[in-house]
Amino acid sequence: MNPPLTDDVWKRKGISVLWDVAGLASLGSLQTAISLREFFLWDADDWREDSTHARFSGGARRIVVAGLEAALDCMEPEAAEEWMAQQLLPVINRCAEILFEGGTGGALLFWMVKHDRFRVKLENGEILWTCDGEHRDRKILFSHGLWNGAYRDVQRIAPLRTETEPGLGFYLQRIS
Repeated sequence: MNPPLTDDVWKRKGISVLWDVAGLASLGSLQTAISLREFFLWDADDWREDSTHARFSGGARRIVVAGLEAALDCMEPEAAEEWMAQQLLPVINRCAEILFEGGTGGALLFWMVKHDRFRVKLENGEILWTCDGEHRDRKILFSHGLWNGAYRDVQRIAPLRTETEPGLGFYLQRIS
């Protein structure tokens, strides 16, 4: 994994997974988060800014999406990986292209509550998600589904006060 991100560029552009509630609250994002369902419905509306599902967070070109965690926990791990690659990633890419000027003109944040369910494979930087519920302790290759081949460029969002500190989340500069 790359060195930790020490500035706040994640608030303005790229795609992040954030688990730090205080970080979200500082953006005014808790009140303006949209559900994963609304995210898909906004896509169905061709990302029109007058869509009933449109909601930018904190007055910025920032979208906070809640519910990915629950969606992944409802699926078999193999089905979840396929769904992320075949359904979620294309929607993310369309969002980036249409709303965020190809990925650099806005920030897409997925709010995941439990940071301790993520594991980073040190040998290659892949990020795994540990399932819960019926599929407890099985792993999903999260990084490939959300960031596709760019997962090697993902950074942990500082502050990291110790090596075991989880930070605020994960960040990838360009949505593509």
